[in-house]
Amino acid sequence: MGVSVYNLARRKILSVLPKTAGAFAGVSVACAGMLPLRTAEALSTPVYQNVDFDIVARGQKVGGFSGRFQGDPSGQFIAATRNYITSDVYSVDAYNVETWNQGILTRLTGEGVNNGSAFRFELSGIGQGLSGSDQNRNRLAVPQNALPTTYWNKDFRRARRVINTTDGSDFGVRATELGLSTIRTAYGDIQVEKVRIRGAGLGLYNVVLSYDVNGDWTGLEFSLFGFDVLYQRK
Repeated sequence: MGVSVYNLARRKILSVLPKTAGAFAGVSVACAGMLPLRTAEALSTPVYQNVDFDIVARGQKVGGFSGRFQGDPSGQFIAATRNYITSDVYSVDAYNVETWNQGILTRLTGEGVNNGSAFRFELSGIGQGLSGSDQNRNRLAVPQNALPTTYWNKDFRRARRVINTTDGSDFGVRATELGLSTIRTAYGDIQVEKVRIRGAGLGLYNVVLSYDVNGDWTGLEFSLFGFDVLYQRK
Protein backbone atom coordinates (compact mmCIF):
# COMPACT_ATOMS: atom_id res chain seq x y z
CA MET A 1 0.00 0.00 0.00
CA GLY A 2 3.08 2.24 0.09
CA VAL A 3 4.34 4.44 2.89
CA SER A 4 1.49 5.51 5.16
CA VAL A 5 0.94 9.01 6.51
CA TYR A 6 1.44 7.54 9.97
CA ASN A 7 4.94 6.36 9.08
CA LEU A 8 5.78 9.62 7.36
CA ALA A 9 4.66 11.58 10.41
CA ARG A 10 6.57 9.35 12.78
CA ARG A 11 9.72 9.62 10.65
CA LYS A 12 9.37 13.41 10.59
CA ILE A 13 9.08 13.52 14.38
CA LEU A 14 12.10 11.28 14.81
CA SER A 15 14.29 12.70 12.07
CA VAL A 16 13.39 16.31 11.32
CA LEU A 17 15.41 17.53 14.29
CA PRO A 18 17.86 15.98 16.77
CA LYS A 19 16.26 14.28 19.76
CA THR A 20 17.79 16.06 22.75
CA ALA A 21 16.29 15.55 26.17
CA GLY A 22 17.50 18.93 27.38
CA ALA A 23 16.75 20.88 24.22
CA PHE A 24 13.85 22.72 25.83
CA ALA A 25 15.84 24.18 28.71
CA GLY A 26 15.89 27.95 28.62
CA VAL A 27 13.53 28.13 25.67
CA SER A 28 11.99 31.40 26.81
CA VAL A 29 15.26 33.20 26.18
CA ALA A 30 16.37 31.22 23.13
CA CYS A 31 18.34 33.26 20.65
CA ALA A 32 16.51 33.79 17.38
CA GLY A 33 19.81 33.27 15.55
CA MET A 34 19.79 29.62 16.59
CA LEU A 35 16.95 28.76 14.24
CA PRO A 36 16.37 29.26 10.52
CA LEU A 37 12.67 29.79 11.24
CA ARG A 38 12.05 33.48 10.60
CA THR A 39 12.06 33.18 6.82
CA ALA A 40 8.28 33.11 6.37
CA GLU A 41 7.08 36.37 7.89
CA ALA A 42 3.39 35.54 7.53
CA LEU A 43 3.85 32.48 9.73
CA SER A 44 4.24 32.97 13.47
CA THR A 45 6.98 30.42 14.06
CA PRO A 46 8.02 29.41 17.59
CA VAL A 47 11.44 30.24 19.03
CA TYR A 48 11.96 26.59 19.93
CA GLN A 49 12.89 23.64 17.72
CA ASN A 50 11.44 21.09 20.13
CA VAL A 51 8.57 21.35 22.58
CA ASP A 52 7.16 18.71 24.91
CA PHE A 53 4.20 18.63 27.28
CA ASP A 54 2.89 16.24 29.89
CA ILE A 55 -0.88 15.83 29.74
CA VAL A 56 -2.28 15.63 33.26
CA ALA A 57 -5.76 14.85 34.60
CA ARG A 58 -6.75 14.42 38.25
CA GLY A 59 -3.12 14.85 39.21
CA GLN A 60 -1.94 11.94 37.07
CA LYS A 61 -0.10 11.94 33.75
CA VAL A 62 -2.43 10.54 31.08
CA GLY A 63 -0.48 11.40 27.93
CA GLY A 64 1.89 13.73 26.19
CA PHE A 65 2.41 16.12 23.31
CA SER A 66 5.62 16.60 21.32
CA GLY A 67 6.45 19.02 18.55
CA ARG A 68 9.50 19.11 16.28
CA PHE A 69 10.04 22.10 14.00
CA GLN A 70 12.38 22.90 11.12
CA GLY A 71 12.63 25.81 8.70
CA ASP A 72 14.97 26.58 5.82
CA PRO A 73 16.06 29.74 3.94
CA SER A 74 13.69 28.97 1.05
CA GLY A 75 10.71 29.72 3.30
CA GLN A 76 9.64 26.12 3.88
CA PHE A 77 8.72 25.22 7.43
CA ILE A 78 7.75 21.78 8.73
CA ALA A 79 5.99 21.03 12.00
CA ALA A 80 5.71 17.40 13.09
CA THR A 81 3.61 16.69 16.17
CA ARG A 82 2.33 13.80 18.21
CA ASN A 83 -0.54 14.02 20.70
CA TYR A 84 -1.60 11.05 22.82
CA ILE A 85 -3.99 10.53 25.73
CA THR A 86 -4.78 7.24 27.41
CA SER A 87 -7.56 7.23 29.99
CA ASP A 88 -10.66 5.29 31.02
CA VAL A 89 -12.98 7.74 29.27
CA TYR A 90 -11.02 8.80 26.19
CA SER A 91 -7.92 7.84 24.24
CA VAL A 92 -6.17 9.28 21.19
CA ASP A 93 -2.81 8.84 19.48
CA ALA A 94 -2.44 11.32 16.63
CA TYR A 95 0.53 12.09 14.35
CA ASN A 96 0.39 15.21 12.21
CA VAL A 97 2.81 16.82 9.78
CA GLU A 98 2.32 20.39 8.53
CA THR A 99 4.19 21.86 5.57
CA TRP A 100 4.25 25.64 5.27
CA ASN A 101 5.65 27.59 2.32
CA GLN A 102 6.26 31.34 2.59
CA GLY A 103 3.95 31.47 5.60
CA ILE A 104 1.09 29.56 3.94
CA LEU A 105 -0.09 26.11 5.03
CA THR A 106 0.18 23.95 1.89
CA ARG A 107 -0.05 20.41 3.26
CA LEU A 108 -1.43 18.69 6.35
CA THR A 109 -1.40 14.98 7.04
CA GLY A 110 -2.73 13.04 9.99
CA GLU A 111 -2.90 9.45 11.08
CA GLY A 112 -3.57 7.56 14.28
CA VAL A 113 -6.33 6.19 16.47
CA ASN A 114 -9.09 8.30 18.00
CA ASN A 115 -11.04 6.59 20.78
CA GLY A 116 -10.54 3.17 19.17
CA SER A 117 -11.18 4.23 15.56
CA ALA A 118 -8.28 4.49 13.12
CA PHE A 119 -8.07 7.66 11.05
CA ARG A 120 -5.94 8.93 8.20
CA PHE A 121 -6.24 12.02 6.01
CA GLU A 122 -4.23 14.28 3.74
CA LEU A 123 -4.91 17.87 2.67
CA SER A 124 -2.89 19.95 0.22
CA GLY A 125 -3.19 23.00 -1.99
CA ILE A 126 -2.34 26.68 -2.30
CA GLY A 127 -4.37 29.74 -3.23
CA GLN A 128 -7.77 28.07 -3.40
CA GLY A 129 -7.72 26.37 -0.01
CA LEU A 130 -6.68 22.85 0.95
CA SER A 131 -8.41 19.71 -0.29
CA GLY A 132 -7.93 15.97 -0.01
CA SER A 133 -9.55 12.87 1.43
CA ASP A 134 -9.64 10.59 4.44
CA GLN A 135 -9.17 6.84 4.86
CA ASN A 136 -12.69 6.23 3.57
CA ARG A 137 -12.09 8.37 0.47
CA ASN A 138 -14.43 11.05 1.76
CA ARG A 139 -13.54 14.37 0.14
CA LEU A 140 -12.27 17.13 2.42
CA ALA A 141 -11.92 20.86 1.75
CA VAL A 142 -10.84 23.60 4.17
CA PRO A 143 -9.96 27.30 3.80
CA GLN A 144 -6.30 28.19 3.30
CA ASN A 145 -6.23 30.26 6.50
CA ALA A 146 -7.68 27.56 8.80
CA LEU A 147 -5.15 26.51 11.47
CA PRO A 148 -4.64 22.91 12.66
CA THR A 149 -5.46 22.12 16.28
CA THR A 150 -1.80 21.48 17.02
CA TYR A 151 -1.71 24.78 18.95
CA TRP A 152 1.99 25.69 18.49
CA ASN A 153 1.21 28.45 15.98
CA LYS A 154 1.10 31.83 17.75
CA ASP A 155 -1.67 32.95 15.41
CA PHE A 156 -4.00 30.28 16.81
CA ARG A 157 -5.21 32.82 19.35
CA ARG A 158 -6.53 34.92 16.45
CA ALA A 159 -7.88 32.05 14.35
CA ARG A 160 -11.39 32.20 12.93
CA ARG A 161 -11.44 28.64 11.57
CA VAL A 162 -9.48 25.60 12.76
CA ILE A 163 -8.82 22.11 11.39
CA ASN A 164 -9.60 19.05 13.50
CA THR A 165 -6.34 17.11 13.34
CA THR A 166 -8.06 13.74 13.82
CA ASP A 167 -10.29 13.90 10.74
CA GLY A 168 -9.33 16.89 8.57
CA SER A 169 -12.63 18.74 8.97
CA ASP A 170 -12.81 22.44 9.83
CA PHE A 171 -15.10 24.62 11.92
CA GLY A 172 -15.45 28.23 13.05
CA VAL A 173 -14.15 29.50 16.38
CA ARG A 174 -14.04 32.73 18.37
CA ALA A 175 -11.41 33.90 20.84
CA THR A 176 -11.72 35.72 24.16
CA GLU A 177 -8.58 37.17 25.75
CA LEU A 178 -8.44 36.33 29.47
CA GLY A 179 -5.41 38.40 30.50
CA LEU A 180 -2.35 37.56 32.56
CA SER A 181 -2.03 34.53 34.80
CA THR A 182 0.67 32.40 36.45
CA ILE A 183 1.28 28.75 35.61
CA ARG A 184 3.76 26.17 36.87
CA THR A 185 6.35 24.57 34.56
CA ALA A 186 9.36 22.33 35.10
CA TYR A 187 11.42 25.52 35.40
CA GLY A 188 9.22 27.22 37.94
CA ASP A 189 6.22 29.52 37.87
CA ILE A 190 5.95 31.81 34.87
CA GLN A 191 3.58 34.59 33.88
CA VAL A 192 1.52 33.92 30.77
CA GLU A 193 -1.28 35.39 28.72
CA LYS A 194 -4.40 33.24 28.39
CA VAL A 195 -7.04 33.10 25.69
CA ARG A 196 -10.21 31.01 25.45
CA ILE A 197 -11.12 29.49 22.07
CA ARG A 198 -14.69 28.27 21.52
CA GLY A 199 -16.39 26.66 18.54
CA ALA A 200 -19.10 24.27 17.43
CA GLY A 201 -16.76 21.52 16.22
CA LEU A 202 -15.54 18.52 18.24
CA GLY A 203 -18.79 18.58 20.19
CA LEU A 204 -18.59 21.95 21.93
CA TYR A 205 -14.99 23.05 21.47
CA ASN A 206 -13.80 25.04 24.49
CA VAL A 207 -10.10 25.31 25.33
CA VAL A 208 -7.90 27.80 27.18
CA LEU A 209 -4.45 28.41 25.74
CA SER A 210 -1.45 29.98 27.50
CA TYR A 211 1.36 31.94 25.81
CA ASP A 212 4.72 32.93 27.31
CA VAL A 213 6.60 36.24 27.06
CA ASN A 214 7.70 35.37 23.52
CA GLY A 215 4.11 34.72 22.51
CA ASP A 216 4.84 31.00 22.18
CA TRP A 217 2.32 28.38 23.23
CA THR A 218 3.03 27.13 26.75
CA GLY A 219 -0.14 25.46 28.04
CA LEU A 220 -3.61 24.12 27.29
CA GLU A 221 -6.64 23.49 29.52
CA PHE A 222 -10.02 21.90 28.81
CA SER A 223 -12.65 19.72 30.46
CA LEU A 224 -13.27 16.14 29.37
CA PHE A 225 -16.22 14.16 30.68
CA GLY A 226 -16.26 16.03 33.96
CA PHE A 227 -12.56 16.31 34.74
CA ASP A 228 -9.96 18.94 33.91
CA VAL A 229 -7.12 18.20 31.50
CA LEU A 230 -3.89 20.23 31.56
CA TYR A 231 -1.01 20.34 29.07
CA GLN A 232 2.06 21.21 31.18
CA ARG A 233 5.17 22.27 29.28
CA LYS A 234 8.24 20.29 30.26
